[in-house]
Amino acid sequence: MADIQHVLEPLVEALRQPFLFNGVPIHADSRIGYVTFTAITESPEQYLKWAEDASVVAHQHGRDCVAYTPKIAVYAKENLSMLGELKNGIDSGQMTLHYQPKVSI
Repeated sequence: MADIQHVLEPLVEALRQPFLFNGVPIHADSRIGYVTFTAITESPEQYLKWAEDASVVAHQHGRDCVAYTPKIAVYAKENLSMLGELKNGIDSGQMTLHYQPKVSI
């Protein structure tokens, strides 16, 4: 674990620095999700999915880096299930959208 922190800390610090675009400094947020393993037991696609799940958690909690844990898989599955229920609710008319413009009189 200490080895990965040795790699991640300079990477996070570098990503905090502004990027120049047409001479204008641009500050961008970055979030890193990663997976550690000692032996390859899954497909590369599975490791990428796990890292992506960890990056979503990093984004949602405002953290620079998050390591994948099995608890994250449960969290990602619950989010996916909730999105499916949301789509069903919209499709069946259980939800409506109301727009209320703000006007300065």
